[in-house]
Amino acid sequence: MSDQEDYVYEDAPLVEVLAELRWQLLPIASMPGAEIDPHFERGHPKVQEALAENGFSHVERLVPNDVPFEVVAGSPIFRYRLAPDRWPLVQLGPGIMTVNITPPYEGWAEFRRTMEFAVNVVDQVFAFGSEFSMIKSCEVRYIDAFTERHGMHDPTTFLTNDLSMPAMPPQKVVEMLKPEDANVIPNLRFRFPVKDRPNDTLALNAGHGKRNGTEAVIYDLRLQHLVPEGVVKTAADVLKWMDEAHQQLHIAFENTISDELRERFGPKRAVRN
Repeated sequence: MSDQEDYVYEDAPLVEVLAELRWQLLPIASMPGAEIDPHFERGHPKVQEALAENGFSHVERLVPNDVPFEVVAGSPIFRYRLAPDRWPLVQLGPGIMTVNITPPYEGWAEFRRTMEFAVNVVDQVFAFGSEFSMIKSCEVRYIDAFTERHGMHDPTTFLTNDLSMPAMPPQKVVEMLKPEDANVIPNLRFRFPVKDRPNDTLALNAGHGKRNGTEAVIYDLRLQHLVPEGVVKTAADVLKWMDEAHQQLHIAFENTISDELRERFGPKRAVRN
């Protein structure tokens, strides 16, 4: 599906879209379990400066100043926004960057512009593919919340009928051990490799939760690519994989939801570059 053919639903259940990139870290021999990004100390101020020049000037530090970077390696430390509480946002930490957006969401092409800019900035500073910045994994993730307005009245029934995921434990176990007035709380997790896409894994997680205090079924759909050494080297490689991941996740979502649920989202609206 090209950007020109992209669309959004009038009442989509979307909560957040995330694109994540990780690169290799170096183990610290004297601190078992700890790792370090040799470029991060000097590199993150350059990333911050470049992001600020393009509007992402609001900076939030996610961990205290006295926490060493190696203790939180692989986790975001800085969050960059256009303004307080504004989306999209960019996050950066030793060995990791993410780009996140919440509604209003105007389709992949809009989100991709921020992602492309952020990935290129980090690539220019950390030099993906070089000795200490070998890309380790890429991931695109969509999180949806289905509430009463989408017809979600009972999580188990909704998962079975509207998300094509049977969500009941063995009937004999229920009959022998569950009190009559107790509810079964579903929490489903599936993972499998993607056909014709070496090193890609699709994960579907669905279960009972809340959205703004309202009962909901949360659907977390993600595609991850574990990178063999040297396969994904540059920002262009990353962006190409992200585009393809978006297409695969679109296929997965549209083939999960029932026709009745799709109708509850309202009409489609085309979005373009």
